[in-house]
Amino acid sequence: MPRLASVDELKAVLRIPLSESSLDVQLGDLLDEVGDECERITGRTFTEGTFTDEPHPGGCDSIVLKNRPVSTSPAPVVSEVDAFGSTSVLDANEYLVDYAFGIIRLRPGRRFVSGPVGTVLVTYDAGYAASGTGNTAKIAVPPSLSRSAKDLAAARFLKDRGAMEQKDLDAAEERARRFWAGFGY
Repeated sequence: MPRLASVDELKAVLRIPLSESSLDVQLGDLLDEVGDECERITGRTFTEGTFTDEPHPGGCDSIVLKNRPVSTSPAPVVSEVDAFGSTSVLDANEYLVDYAFGIIRLRPGRRFVSGPVGTVLVTYDAGYAASGTGNTAKIAVPPSLSRSAKDLAAARFLKDRGAMEQKDLDAAEERARRFWAGFGY
């Protein structure tokens, strides 16, 4: 479950004292729900993980990975599967990786093999550091994405408590969905 903001960050938005722990599970569930929705809308995974993509049927000199940012360690592993089903792993010096945008480009004059989806496989680690973990080795969730998640979770919390009207919750949900669409493909 993606956690685009921490429970303490959501408490700050709602002006709930950090020492008040009786709502932590409910607030965490709201953040998980909002994170899942964000991933569904964007078609991306935002939390850390190891992924294997079948980016395209081959024949091109670059591919775009589904999840980003891509971790530099371990480096992505790019494999090609030939018509006979044999797999060969490309040497890391045969391609360049744009880690921030998740793009792998082959060196000039080289193209990925052609064939059906699954001809090119990329295994890699990607995603933002989970919010509130203090993991400085990974890129943090963009503040604007975290803010939209907190705003929507807060709106749903207030609606559940009777402190917000349905039309205001609908407006908050529409704002979040429009914003998240910019993080998709």
